Amino acid sequence: MSKTVPLSSAAGNARRGAPRRNGKGIMGPDGENLPQAGRAGARARKGAVVAGKEIKLVGAAAGAVRILQHLARSPEPVGLTPLARALGLNVSTCLNLLRTLAEFGLVRANVGAKTYQIGLGVLDLARGILTLGGAAAAVQPMMREIALRHGVTVTLWRRVSTDRMVLTNIVENDRLMRIRMSIGQRLPLLIGAGGRVMAAYAGFDEAELRRGFEELRWHRQPTFEAYLREIEETRRQGWAMDNGAHVQGTLTVAAPVVDDRGAVNLVCSGTMFGEQHDRVTIFRVAEDLKGLCESLRLAAAGL
Repeated sequence: MSKTVPLSSAAGNARRGAPRRNGKGIMGPDGENLPQAGRAGARARKGAVVAGKEIKLVGAAAGAVRILQHLARSPEPVGLTPLARALGLNVSTCLNLLRTLAEFGLVRANVGAKTYQIGLGVLDLARGILTLGGAAAAVQPMMREIALRHGVTVTLWRRVSTDRMVLTNIVENDRLMRIRMSIGQRLPLLIGAGGRVMAAYAGFDEAELRRGFEELRWHRQPTFEAYLREIEETRRQGWAMDNGAHVQGTLTVAAPVVDDRGAVNLVCSGTMFGEQHDRVTIFRVAEDLKGLCESLRLAAAGL
């Protein structure tokens, strides 16, 4: 009988700071009172052509979709007024739509900054296609090959916010003892091997890294100075390693998927037991992951 060892996330839920009601109406992300919309819905085109037929768009639905699309494309959280202006929406209407989307976890409100970003709830909607179709499906055989060759669990992690990444694809090996994770599992952006990769390539300055580092919970926390040295080493060699600092008894190596703009929003990782492989084999796993990342980049670019 095979036995799997689950590797669980220490990250908490991301739905915090959603707009709420008080006795005077709707409260914005910083607690201020904001006017309610006279009508739920957004300004949208009166019609659209679908399959050769003109249909009437439902304003509220169209507005909500446009908000989600805009937030998904935005690399940073967006304020209420700039968002409403960009989409041509009434501010109070935009707030009502954001509030509704936040209730379903599709939008996240950042209370202190008075901004909004795409929520992790969209993963529940996309769960069925995260592991099918597209670039990830194209590299699935390569992920399986690495997993079986080295006896590791190979995963793809996607950055979904300023401080979180989510597991979108996983391939396990066929050994009796192996590490198991779950699609949709969330981690702080800067933790573990994948976090060191994000820290190395995401353009954070030292002050931002320090603030993020101080919020992390490790099994065996490195010093911030050691963490910075490991980030520099990640930049030099193109991959990172976490040997039991994040999760006791495990060793993870990770490499970045660098897109055509030079940005990193995807990380490929290989996770094994702490004493499973010698250093030479660990380096081989890292090199294989770098090759996987390049294949994923090419697949995403349609090359």
